[in-house]
Amino acid sequence: MRKFLTFICIIAAVIFFIPLILSQPLAISLINENMPDGVHVKKVKLSWNGTQRFYGITSQYKNLQLNIEEASITQSLYTLVTDKNPVDLILNKATFINPTLYNQNQLIADKIKLTPYASGYLIKARSLDKDFSVNIDLIKNTFIFSSAPSILLASLTPNFPTDLVLGEYFDLILTHKPNTKIFHILLKSNFISLVTEISISNHSVSLTKDLLTTFSLTTKLSNHLFNKYKIRPISLTPIEMSIPHQGVNLPLDINNLKQATIPKLYLSLGKVQLKNAKILSDLLSVLKFEPRFHKNVDVWFQNTTLSISNGTIQIPRTECLVDHQIEVALIGSITPPDLDMNLIIPGSTLTSLFQIKKTLPEDFGIIFPINGPMENMKFHKSSGLREIALLRFLPDLPTMYKPIPPKTGPTPWDISG
Repeated sequence: MRKFLTFICIIAAVIFFIPLILSQPLAISLINENMPDGVHVKKVKLSWNGTQRFYGITSQYKNLQLNIEEASITQSLYTLVTDKNPVDLILNKATFINPTLYNQNQLIADKIKLTPYASGYLIKARSLDKDFSVNIDLIKNTFIFSSAPSILLASLTPNFPTDLVLGEYFDLILTHKPNTKIFHILLKSNFISLVTEISISNHSVSLTKDLLTTFSLTTKLSNHLFNKYKIRPISLTPIEMSIPHQGVNLPLDINNLKQATIPKLYLSLGKVQLKNAKILSDLLSVLKFEPRFHKNVDVWFQNTTLSISNGTIQIPRTECLVDHQIEVALIGSITPPDLDMNLIIPGSTLTSLFQIKKTLPEDFGIIFPINGPMENMKFHKSSGLREIALLRFLPDLPTMYKPIPPKTGPTPWDISG
């Protein structure tokens, strides 16, 4: 009997000291060996009747690194062993680091609480004095991000300035249709709103519903996207874009435009300021017969319909109101990094600028070619300026001229009066 009692006491002592044993360096080393790749725990403190604590947790996945100062489970070890109910996981001072991001490369969350429920998980956190949440519903196949820092989404797209496009925070509802590769997307932030439905294959993305989006070219985003170019466009009004879903095929690599097909893309650029637009600034100096010393030019664009095929963006005639008073038009194509465009001064603009008394046909205009690589585009103006001089001082209209395409519709400045 005494041996039996001794055996029971030994077993009880071992059980009692299990938390202490598992907290020792050797035990922690064994725990780390059985962790998933990239996950490491520095210190463990377990308790039969208190909170379970884990310190110095690090995790590495591709470019995203997660450092957690402390993780805790409030339930006692006895409760964890005997109770099958889900437990809450609390993370304190969690730092997400991604050196490939363009704007901010780390996010510090003061506290993250993961709470399981019947159909999924609710994650609540606080970062930069702002609360955000992620709701994962495994039955409805839905992920809901509310006021989430953009670094969370940007870490999934390291080759694209997602954090610059979104701004600091975003809301996202992502729903996966069961047994398909179809996802419904509803995205909103202070810089962009987007709704669409996509189907993902091995190498491409197609649309199963029309894409509707509104966004802005902020100074930071423009500086990044156009860092190799002289001209930097900045949105003065939101840009609106819609893409009918029929026939759309996009590569998973967003930088590989040569494989993109978009039969129709409705684009409303609205009002844009072109920074360092020396080409337009010099042209305005000539047309208005007055020196222009600053290189920033405000342009109001007509709504237009683009198409993309085999890496080439086709741009139909699109009217532009330059410097709030001079109407010109653009037409041509862009095959990044090269462009082949024509800037057209239509007859109506020539008549008003130079008080030309002769009647100019509707299809008459003077063309200024713009071509070459976008980082060093060439603006050919000598021929156009010669035509303007001849038009002003010769009594007759040239009998031979290349007719320009007709206008594609009313312009917003005509409608607004």
